[in-house]
Amino acid sequence: MFENFVEQLSASVDAADLREAMASAAAGFDFPLFAYFIYPSVPGDAPRLISNYPSRWTSRYLQQRNHSLDPGDPARAARLGYF
Repeated sequence: MFENFVEQLSASVDAADLREAMASAAAGFDFPLFAYFIYPSVPGDAPRLISNYPSRWTSRYLQQRNHSLDPGDPARAARLGYF
């Protein structure tokens, strides 16, 4: 499964390909949905979210800036002393 994931990633040319590769890998672990958040490298730029969650959910997640509350954010976790 890991080899297939790496091959799919290597062949990816756009966000749709990445979404498919990640969805396939997540499904291999019996996770029907996944979300991969990308913090902007330049302050003020919009964050990116690659996900197979319904667009209604992802739109709300981004609009409400829930990524800033997510404990999976390493910078936030460090600020709060999680790690």
